[in-house]
Amino acid sequence: MKKQKTRLLSVLLTLVMVLGLVPAMSLTANAYSGAGTKSSPYVVTDYDELRELLRSKTEDDPTCYIRLGGDITDSSSRNSYTLSIHDGADIVLDLAGHSLTRSGLTTDSYLFAVCGASLTVNDSVGGGDITARTSTGGPYLTGAAIWVQNWSKSRLTINDGTFAGGEYGIVTEGGTTVINSGTILSLNPEINSFVQSTAGYFRIGTVIVNGGAFGNSTSVGDSIVIRDTADVTLNNCTAYCAMYSADRSWPSIKSGTIVTLNGTETRPKGNYYSDRHVGDKYVISTSTPKTTIGSVAITGVDAPAAGKTPDTAAVSNTTGVTTYGNIAWYKGAYTTKEPSESSRMAAGEKFQTGETYTARVWVSMDRDKYRTSADCQYTVNGQRAYSNNFSYEENVGNSVWYTFPALPAAAVNTISTVAITNLDALKHGQAADYTASTSTPGCTVEKVEYQMFRKTLTDYVPSDGDNVAVVVTVSAADGYAFASGSTATWNGLTSDDTVAGLNANEKRYAFYIEVGADASQIVKSAAMTVTAPQIGKAPAATVTAPQGVTVESVAWTPADSAFKEGVSYTVKIGFQADSTHVLADDFLNTGTVTINGQSAQLSKPTTGGIKDTFLTTCYASFTFPALKAPEQPVSPDRTNPFTDVKESDYFYNPVLWVVEKEITNGTSATTFSPDATCTRAQAVTFLWRAAGSPAPKSSEMHFGDVAAGSYYHDAVLWAVENSVTNGTSATAFSPNAKCTRAQIVTFLWRAQKSPAADGVNPFTDVAADAYYTNAVLWAVEHGITAGTTATTFSPSKDCTRAQIVTFLYRCLGK
Repeated sequence: MKKQKTRLLSVLLTLVMVLGLVPAMSLTANAYSGAGTKSSPYVVTDYDELRELLRSKTEDDPTCYIRLGGDITDSSSRNSYTLSIHDGADIVLDLAGHSLTRSGLTTDSYLFAVCGASLTVNDSVGGGDITARTSTGGPYLTGAAIWVQNWSKSRLTINDGTFAGGEYGIVTEGGTTVINSGTILSLNPEINSFVQSTAGYFRIGTVIVNGGAFGNSTSVGDSIVIRDTADVTLNNCTAYCAMYSADRSWPSIKSGTIVTLNGTETRPKGNYYSDRHVGDKYVISTSTPKTTIGSVAITGVDAPAAGKTPDTAAVSNTTGVTTYGNIAWYKGAYTTKEPSESSRMAAGEKFQTGETYTARVWVSMDRDKYRTSADCQYTVNGQRAYSNNFSYEENVGNSVWYTFPALPAAAVNTISTVAITNLDALKHGQAADYTASTSTPGCTVEKVEYQMFRKTLTDYVPSDGDNVAVVVTVSAADGYAFASGSTATWNGLTSDDTVAGLNANEKRYAFYIEVGADASQIVKSAAMTVTAPQIGKAPAATVTAPQGVTVESVAWTPADSAFKEGVSYTVKIGFQADSTHVLADDFLNTGTVTINGQSAQLSKPTTGGIKDTFLTTCYASFTFPALKAPEQPVSPDRTNPFTDVKESDYFYNPVLWVVEKEITNGTSATTFSPDATCTRAQAVTFLWRAAGSPAPKSSEMHFGDVAAGSYYHDAVLWAVENSVTNGTSATAFSPNAKCTRAQIVTFLWRAQKSPAADGVNPFTDVAADAYYTNAVLWAVEHGITAGTTATTFSPSKDCTRAQIVTFLYRCLGK
């Protein structure tokens, strides 16, 4: 049965939560009166209007005070048409001796729901009640006068009145419930297989009972049911407290639940989970009635005075009430809400003229002997003050707030004109001045700013044509104030604009300036020089420019890492005027720029480069003629005997030159075989013959694979003597091995005494520490070779006869 009940309760809880989330309907024309404040509460006489008024309030609204203006009854059978308080609202309801009744309910509804909000119920007249009538009793949460739902912010405080439900007067499912007085009744008490009808059914949450009576329609003193709650304090009420065991007819409380009875913790007896033993019933005695305090008087609080520090002590002249702690002071007045902590005065802070201040005094009382009335009046120094009623959950008092009359404003001297001094005028190319002063009494310059299009400039350096606002912030000393429409002067100018400052004692004056440049600062022409392209050289990254011009970028097209033969290269130089110059107006059409003495083509950036109507960045472009390697003239009587060598071949002249110099012949009378690979023996022999076939100084041969009488014998001896090569090992030369591109450029470089190379390495396959690196850079720099691509040299690739004779020709042909 218990599981069935739990499931049904869950379904009802879910339904109520969903209905509670439905937005409240907009309030139409209201019949009720009042402003909803403590001194002027809303007076309501209609159930529908009361329902919509409650549903319209949230945590963003101040405490809402409502008083019943007559008996209100809802006789419909709309079970879901409850009075719901939600979204953190804070409601104080005065029954004022009237009844609030729902008479047409069946067994599955209730009257009031507190859903994550606060409800305080008072009865200033007496005899008022909240009643949810049902024709018959029933299970679950039916016919409850007030249901406190399971939200942490749910809070119910009952100070007076009668609360009656078909089954329950009050049901708590969470939150905090404080019962200080009143009568809680169950109209249709009965016991069934699910749960006992009872005046107070405390399931979950914190419940504090400080007074009141509990019972049914015929008697007072019936039991209070406590189930699954972790915190119940029963201080002073007339009732039995029934805490039930695991008997099949009664719900059990959680293990370890503690109930405090008149200050003493106690537990029900018996085995809570195995026996069918019903826990003991405790009669809670009624203590001596407390004395009601209707007014609290606080005295001895010194009123604020300009220039003095606040008073921190206060005295209570009311019996049973004492003050404690220091007075807290706040700037501003107490309204419907407490002042924020941000407005609290700091220690040692003094009162100022023209300000309003509020004092906060803490008070407490002996709750065993005294209580305050619902309409308790508070005074400070005999003047009406404001406070919430005492809090009964803990033995701590409440705050009393009093706002003193505003301090009179001090007499001031009026400032109509401010003279700004020691602030330099704006000049193109010179950093703006950020320091200034004023000769006007009572004024201090706080800040100087420069703004363009309402954006503040940092470390501003003016440029020709800038339209800039010079904004000077000035503060007034105590005893001074700016006149309405006050102005400022600077360098013969009067401020065009006055902007509101950070507070009433500050003004911000704006002067609008257009920056101009002197004639000597205007750039009309520029002669630039750059290193012209050379085969094998890396493109120059620097440009020489005249005074007044700053080079921003240098770009070459095509973007080769080294210049190549037969390619025409274009340099594009981006430049600007330097910090003390400006490009002439319409520079694109009227400016003159030369590169290496030749007229350059001018252009502007595709985006940007224009400030107002002035050009800030310009490009100058010049295209150099296609590069050609130096060619040696061919003798008029030189003829080409080879059918595999055409005049259009890159190796045409090199082949005729090596034949003429008797460096080598063809592979036959009519063929040269340009694509055939060269051996190491052939390569050193070509070099030796190109050097004039000098006789070696020594005849001693260290290589076992170089036979005496071979055609390359003397060439190898010469190459070793001149450090051109050392062989492939100490005893081998490998004459028949194919010669690589790396080897032949190294032979050539060493034959030229290993000159230094200044070029940048453009090749990804030539490591910085390779034996041939300097030889490759030297060969590229002197136009002997440009590599196999723009980024590769192919050092391990076999060298052809055409390539070797071309290398020789470019290096030695003269």
